[in-house]
Amino acid sequence: MAVNWNLQAVEILEKLGCAGSGGQEFLEKFQRENGGKLPRQLFGFLRAAWNCPLFCTADIWTRDGKAAPSLHFFYEEIDEMIECDREYWEESPEECADNDYYQMSQIPREDWGTRVPDYLLIGSDYGAGVVTFGIRADSLDSDDPPVYMQHEADPITLWTLYSGSVSDFVMQVLCDVLSCSEYHTAQEVLTEAGWTFQEFRTSRRGLRECGTPEEGRTLLQERGIDLSGAKKYRSTYGSDAYIRCGWEEETRTLYIAKEDLGNPERGTLTVFSKP
Repeated sequence: MAVNWNLQAVEILEKLGCAGSGGQEFLEKFQRENGGKLPRQLFGFLRAAWNCPLFCTADIWTRDGKAAPSLHFFYEEIDEMIECDREYWEESPEECADNDYYQMSQIPREDWGTRVPDYLLIGSDYGAGVVTFGIRADSLDSDDPPVYMQHEADPITLWTLYSGSVSDFVMQVLCDVLSCSEYHTAQEVLTEAGWTFQEFRTSRRGLRECGTPEEGRTLLQERGIDLSGAKKYRSTYGSDAYIRCGWEEETRTLYIAKEDLGNPERGTLTVFSKP
């Protein structure tokens, strides 16, 4: 049985029956209001994933901002922080000299780019909320630009490369969701939609019933599945973790295999099927 390990995120959502077009109106309005187009790969993914319950605990924002964070620009956040703290700075100027936002307030907005580029903010780490993900505003005209991250403990001027492309970033996010290794969201959403869920873990720690790694390897062997050539994506969750995601059309089965080189006990094989 052939397994396709090269599907893109939107294709997987379509296979699962989770792809929609509800984000079209919001995304087109966002483009009009901000005078430019979103990267093609980002627009296509968000259009399909908009308001999809799979992403309630994901590291990308797929809602309109009314009940959860949504797309916005980094400079907007800086403006808000400056306005919020301005009165305090006026009262205690000696205490704010080293504050990043204060320093930005001391130069004209049109010169902020000499300190830090603007970014389109597209998500944050769901669990702790200390990392923000963004795309440089000057690369939004690219189809598939890199994604950067900023940690709240670092200066606001320090952004580091996180993923080489939007397409790899959204695939990583989706794989993390489907692996169910951190949150059970995908299991809950997909089983409610009629999908069968199986999980095989290196360790039996945790509350959920799961199969053994031997049973997982037997399943792969019986179906002739070889993971060695499958493309892998770095996982957000784990010390040195990677995930592979493949679709078997004949049995309508999705395989998500996760390995953590830094902590082998966190390895998992997650299987969703709906013949």
